[in-house]
Amino acid sequence: MTKKYLLRWACLPLAMLTPGLAGAAPVLWTENGHYYDAVSPIENYTWEEARDWAATQTIVKNGETYVAHLATITSSDEHGFIDGLGDVDSYLLGGFQTPPSHEVNYAADWHWVTGEAWGYTNWRGGEPNNTFGYGGLSEEYLQFFSAGWNDVHVGTYDINDGGDGFYEGKGYILEYEISPVPEPATMLLFGTGIAGLVGARLRKKKK
Repeated sequence: MTKKYLLRWACLPLAMLTPGLAGAAPVLWTENGHYYDAVSPIENYTWEEARDWAATQTIVKNGETYVAHLATITSSDEHGFIDGLGDVDSYLLGGFQTPPSHEVNYAADWHWVTGEAWGYTNWRGGEPNNTFGYGGLSEEYLQFFSAGWNDVHVGTYDINDGGDGFYEGKGYILEYEISPVPEPATMLLFGTGIAGLVGARLRKKKK
């Protein structure tokens, strides 16, 4: 079993602690058999937290369980299909850059959360530019727009008047794929580390 699916099952109890998000019923794209949904953001979630939360979301269709991840886009047809979900401009995708984008080539070292090859791109004019509107912060996460993609900062930033802000986009695009049957050994993860994940999240909420 891949690390990707181990993470998905290990994070399952965390889903029980987070509120459901507003979203339309997932829509099937017949080209790849995956379902897609646009959902509102969870308040003050970092991109990494949104990625991990997405991995806990499931749907059942025709007796098959589909597990979500932040959406990946590998063709112009897929971009067009996602655009057809509605007003999804500024929603976050499953693309990220490593290392943090301090390098000269801002279009380098981008990856998909699924491990799929980074080939097709649809950057809008002037992007990626690694320029966030507040505080000169770097941008290493992928944001969807009908006119093309944008690199964006996700997380805290300083507002001009000295207060703190938090940027997380308008929401997330989820993509659901058929989940493999978990290996028996995977279930051992439920007894190890889950308490730490839950405790860390609760401590963060109290701040």
